[in-house]
Amino acid sequence: MGKNFHHPYQPYDIQTQLMEHIYELLNSGKKVGIFESPTGTGKTLSLICSTVTWLREHKLEKLNSKVDNDNLSDSTFSSSDDEPEWVNQFYNDKIMKEKSKSLQEYENYLEGLSMSNIKPVLRQLDIGDRKRKKTVPRHIEIEIEDDETNFLPEPYEQDSVSNQNDYEKGQINDEIQKLLAKIDKGYDVKTENNMELKSPLKIYFSSRTHSQLTQFASQLTLPSFPPSSPTLEKERIKFLPLASRKQLCIHAKVSKLKSDLINDACVETVKRQECQFYTNSRDLISSKQFRDYTFSEISDIEDLVQLGHSLHVCPYYSSRTALEGAEIVTLPYQHILSFEIRESLGINLKDSIVIIDEAHNLMDTITSIYSCEISLSDIKICKKLMKIYLNKFKRKLNGKNRVNIMKLMKLLDILQAFIESHFEKGKEISPQSMFRDSNADLLNIHELVTYMRGSKIAYKIDSYADSKLKSDESNTNSVKQPILFKISKFVLSLSNPSFEGSFFFEEGMIIKYMLLEPNQIFKTIVNDSKCVILAGGTMQPTSEFIENLLPFVPSKDIVQFSCNHIIPESNLDTFIVSEGFNFNYESRNNESVMCKLYDFLLELGCRVPHGIVVFFPSYGYLEHVIKFWQLEEIFEKLSMNKRIFYETPGGSDILPQYSSTILDKKKGAFLFSVVGGKLSEGINFQDNLARAVVMVGLPYPNLYSSELLVKKRHIEQKVISAGGSLKDAKSATIEFYENICMKAVNQSIGRAIRHANDYACIYLVDNRYLNNKVQHKLSEWVRKRVKSELKTSEIFAQTSVFFASNR
Repeated sequence: MGKNFHHPYQPYDIQTQLMEHIYELLNSGKKVGIFESPTGTGKTLSLICSTVTWLREHKLEKLNSKVDNDNLSDSTFSSSDDEPEWVNQFYNDKIMKEKSKSLQEYENYLEGLSMSNIKPVLRQLDIGDRKRKKTVPRHIEIEIEDDETNFLPEPYEQDSVSNQNDYEKGQINDEIQKLLAKIDKGYDVKTENNMELKSPLKIYFSSRTHSQLTQFASQLTLPSFPPSSPTLEKERIKFLPLASRKQLCIHAKVSKLKSDLINDACVETVKRQECQFYTNSRDLISSKQFRDYTFSEISDIEDLVQLGHSLHVCPYYSSRTALEGAEIVTLPYQHILSFEIRESLGINLKDSIVIIDEAHNLMDTITSIYSCEISLSDIKICKKLMKIYLNKFKRKLNGKNRVNIMKLMKLLDILQAFIESHFEKGKEISPQSMFRDSNADLLNIHELVTYMRGSKIAYKIDSYADSKLKSDESNTNSVKQPILFKISKFVLSLSNPSFEGSFFFEEGMIIKYMLLEPNQIFKTIVNDSKCVILAGGTMQPTSEFIENLLPFVPSKDIVQFSCNHIIPESNLDTFIVSEGFNFNYESRNNESVMCKLYDFLLELGCRVPHGIVVFFPSYGYLEHVIKFWQLEEIFEKLSMNKRIFYETPGGSDILPQYSSTILDKKKGAFLFSVVGGKLSEGINFQDNLARAVVMVGLPYPNLYSSELLVKKRHIEQKVISAGGSLKDAKSATIEFYENICMKAVNQSIGRAIRHANDYACIYLVDNRYLNNKVQHKLSEWVRKRVKSELKTSEIFAQTSVFFASNR
């Protein structure tokens, strides 16, 4: 009998295999696991059961280790060679019994709590109206001259970079720091019995969307795990969903702001003592109540918001104080991938298991977070806003602020002149070249970044402009995104190491900074944590992760495992439709190729019941093919067979109409989608919605896009600088190009099967799929079912047999 992972159901063999591989990874001390588990195979539950089982088994061991370390540092306890071993053991056992007793008492206390009964409890306590006994000073009123003083820059220290993440100290003036220091004296009272509930091991689970994190929370309620100590009767999972201010803020005014403004607005409101929710959350009793109700059952972000309202505390700051006691923490990508955000939230990855779900887009996400751009239009708008701001506040600004704002305007003048005189789409540029022809020697980028962070001038100017636009009812040209924040991020990128990224011109008179080495960002996460698990439904080709994201990790410390699908072999067929099909750039617009595609789909529609999802390589090509079929007057005939829905860029959502047509159970429908479009990722084409998935061609990206050209040059330079030949450099760029394509193919065709009883056929329409190298980069569960040496007539015959046997 194998390992018991406490799965709530009888797991499939592949689920057991996945859990065993994850558990072995955690036991082995290796650093990274890359796991592929197709959609519909219960990946989330497998991740939960394997990691929490390991955590509970090793939590007691970690607690014992912590007791030993505490004893060594305790001046009242000294271990010597003369001390009998049984004395040391007796002391350790005594400490552990005390800790176990405290943990059991806490579990008993949580037994009486519930998020569902919080409101009547709070009404009984009359928390909303009663005057709380606080261990901190009461609300301190600060006189403010008028509302417009809120728009003045914050004081800052020029000689030291202010810590933008320490919101209580690093970004507020000396007077407020003194006041908060008094508050801290009341807050830092020792409360070992109630507040020292630290979990020595943690699991951080990060995913791309809020809905995926919510799904994780719901799955976490299904299994039941034994307690970490034999002395405990029961042990709840201490679960905490971390989120941004935008999701958790309950302040009436701040919560309504744009996401780019809300962080600084929160800090500003806290500094001015204008947020009672924050003040209450610093109260020991209130923060303990928030933590305890959160840990009493599995809660999602909406529950924390409701809890904050009920307790009159800030959910954002209160969740930060609950972090130490949490065993499992969910958080969005940006929170785990950004060092600054991890620091601000107090996230310490030491001894932690970091799980990144839906990791197929991880490198793109890191690149997106750390890349930025500004356009000529942005610069002109920014200069206009700064002039308005200066005209309004020049008499209230001190000398340093006026000088620094003028320096910022000078920087914008230089950037504007540079774009206007040097713009050439795709051309790479260096920060030095931007300032070469100007008298910018007086500008110190480091000092400007320090000033912008410390004074929060971007927030001040953007919020002032926003207030003016709102007050001017006739103004319809409201700026959708705060411009100064874009400028601030761009200025910060000017000081980045040159090997990490590149500046280049983009269409639309834009200077773009693109991160080229995401491994530099990810390295700190891998090094700090116990282990990093990269999981997804379609992780192939994994070479992309190993070569571009994890080059610093020895191959012996990386574990890879790809699951088969839970469906029977007979529930999926994959056909390579090669006869007369090649959709490369030279031939895809040939009329004969488009006519042949039409004939194939027409015949396929007669043999496949219900829904057929067809993926085209781009919006442009989809539009071109449809127009050709319409001109040839054959499009209508195809739609008579099955109704046709097709995706357009920026168009309305066609999925509901498509779904309702399929549910009518008549002829079915075609859904023409685009690789990388709205319907190619994250949509559940379950059951009759996709009895067939057709991939038209190989969706290679535009090799001549500015971003791809810059990346290509970077890869070539890296290979050559490492001693490789030009041929090696060429091979590396081709590999990179193919990986982008095949990752998109796997994401799209992965929509076909959604659960154990589902069935479908996949059609890869292009003779280039016969290439072994291309096939090797397909997801393993698809690759195992590929039928490549068939004529089109044989494919149709086998299709008919397939659906006859699966009805």
